[in-house]
Amino acid sequence: MTKIVTRQSLEEMVSNPSREYREMVIGRALLVLLENQTADEQRDAETKYHNKKGFTSGDGKGGVLTAKYFRRHGKLLDWQLEKWERPGRISKYHRQLNERAEANRK
Repeated sequence: MTKIVTRQSLEEMVSNPSREYREMVIGRALLVLLENQTADEQRDAETKYHNKKGFTSGDGKGGVLTAKYFRRHGKLLDWQLEKWERPGRISKYHRQLNERAEANRK
C-alpha cells in the first residue's frame, strides 16, 4: 500500500514558498499530534509516556502549546512556524500523520 504521508513529502510541504500553505500543513499536523497525546499530557503540556503517540519528550511542551495556539487562532506566529519548519522537526512524526491520513481516507 502506498503511503499518503512520508518523511520526504512532509519536508517538501514545509519548504513550499507559500507561508500560508506551510502554516496550514504544520498547524494541522500539530493538531493531529496533540490529539494523540493523552489527556493529562495535553493538560500539563508535557510528554509523560513513551508510547510513540503524540510529541516526543523534547517537543512535548512546545508542541502542545503551539498546537493549542493554532487551534485557538488559526495561525502561527513567525517564531512558531520557523521552529517547526526546521529540517526533520515535523517530518519525524510522519508515521503518526500517515496513520491519520489513512484513517481519514476510509
